[in-house]
Amino acid sequence: MEVSERQNAQVTILDVTGEIDLYNTVEIEMTIRRLATENKKLVIMNLAQAPFVDSSGLAMFLNIQKELQKVSGALKLTGLSPGLRKIFEITKLVTKLAVYDSEESALRAFNS
Repeated sequence: MEVSERQNAQVTILDVTGEIDLYNTVEIEMTIRRLATENKKLVIMNLAQAPFVDSSGLAMFLNIQKELQKVSGALKLTGLSPGLRKIFEITKLVTKLAVYDSEESALRAFNS
């Protein structure tokens, strides 16, 4: 798994490539903690290149959201494949996490 980072004004976009599982959730959580300490609290996680997320990855998204909310930040997810979106729907995570169809719509949500 690889995480690349880019900025769009006040929003940090993390592009995740590869599977998100028990073995690499810590890396993503450490990245989020570093961003929060750098006062980069508005985060979009682009999952277009993440074909699989296991249960520890799903729990990680909830943990990241809580951590960012504690510092007045927010997490938005985008780029979910149809299969991954179905997992989010079955687990009801679409009601707990901010999931957007496109990066542009997630950016607009931060600006509204």
